[in-house]
Amino acid sequence: MDIKLTEKQSLVFTTDAKAIMYGGSLGSGKTFLNKVLSISACMAVPKIQVLILRQNYPQLKANYMIGEGSFPDLLKDFVAAGICNIRYSTMDIVFNNGAQISMRYLDNEASLNSIQGAEYQ
Repeated sequence: MDIKLTEKQSLVFTTDAKAIMYGGSLGSGKTFLNKVLSISACMAVPKIQVLILRQNYPQLKANYMIGEGSFPDLLKDFVAAGICNIRYSTMDIVFNNGAQISMRYLDNEASLNSIQGAEYQ
């Protein structure tokens, strides 16, 4: 996986901080960094559960599952090597070490049921 991060994005991987707040305008790389951090955490920490939330399904699909820099694009070599599997129907990525990225949307109060009771890091 060939990833090119900006200088600012790279700082996230070298900081000693216990919490990171990363902001910026539209197109500043926040979502891309979120994808790279999620993949890195799943590769490094067996059985970690990563949760990505968006406001609605179209936003989730457009930002994470379509086009260059999407999860399928970033993980294509890992999928081919059997390191992970992308479950498009449930919007989950399952790694062979038991780690998982779950993508969910919360477009109404009832959507909370989709994440209640789950434990995420």
